[in-house]
Amino acid sequence: MKVYPDGRVEFGSSAVILDHAAKNGEPVIVSHAHADHTVRKGQILASRETKRLLEVRYNVNNCEGLSYGKPYNLDGVKITLYPSGHILGSAQVLIEGSGISLLYSGDIKLRRPSSCAPIEIPHAENLIVEATFGTHLFQWPRFERILDQIDKFIRDSLHQDKTPVFLAYSLGKSQELLSILKDFRLPVSVSKTVFQMSKVYEEFGIDLGTYTLYEEEEVVPGILVIPPQKARYLKLANPRFAMVSGWALSRNGSRRTQIPLSDHADFGELLRYVDKVNPRHVWTTHGYSRELASALRHRGYCASVLEEPPDPDLSLPL
Repeated sequence: MKVYPDGRVEFGSSAVILDHAAKNGEPVIVSHAHADHTVRKGQILASRETKRLLEVRYNVNNCEGLSYGKPYNLDGVKITLYPSGHILGSAQVLIEGSGISLLYSGDIKLRRPSSCAPIEIPHAENLIVEATFGTHLFQWPRFERILDQIDKFIRDSLHQDKTPVFLAYSLGKSQELLSILKDFRLPVSVSKTVFQMSKVYEEFGIDLGTYTLYEEEEVVPGILVIPPQKARYLKLANPRFAMVSGWALSRNGSRRTQIPLSDHADFGELLRYVDKVNPRHVWTTHGYSRELASALRHRGYCASVLEEPPDPDLSLPL
């Protein structure tokens, strides 16, 4: 088995590409429908939910949808998708061939999500793990504390006769937020992209409560949810903004309210995730990959950064 920084994984004469564009026509496995993991051309494999999101979001019509937990034979290599707890359809990818197993985490979350399937963690001999928040600086507050922050922001905004506006990514974060806001029993409006993605969630039986499409009105009742890039063009009168993101923990100086609701694992969760997979070798990728690899080595793992040449002092049991 050979693993490359461009997402290419080789098992003997077979090769698959993970979350990257294929250069030579190899099949591509897309872990989820966020833009930084998505390709739009070639032979694409993904979960059934991701397939549908790709169709609606990017007009991709060349994707084959796979079911979680059901092995798929690809050129003599067995591919199995497992829920990753990140967004609707997000998947870890287990690849088995030539007596070797490799798990690609994609983006993961260990906390039980409100708007997608919870994570299921298989064992593998080798692991590629995302390191978006792979440093001790990121430890999410208890969920109850985040709920209190959301509640306080809404109450304070309404008390000031302002509309509470949550800035959240159109796919994933917005739907997790809508699933939470349905218990607040206030009217909720959403931007067009949030509306479109939410309708796909509902196709797969996810209850996001009642919400309406925001069509540039100056006044809306209750709460508004929009993606961050739309804030500067908002025509709403008297808005009050809250950024909903795991990066909130690194933006203490911002004038906007920051709510650290994340659809990623924090540092402690990443360590627990690796312990549950129990691999012989780990590659870290994206985000704080060096910091996470260092922490894993301190815990006794053979760990290296995928984008860097392997340390000659590390024994790679492949």
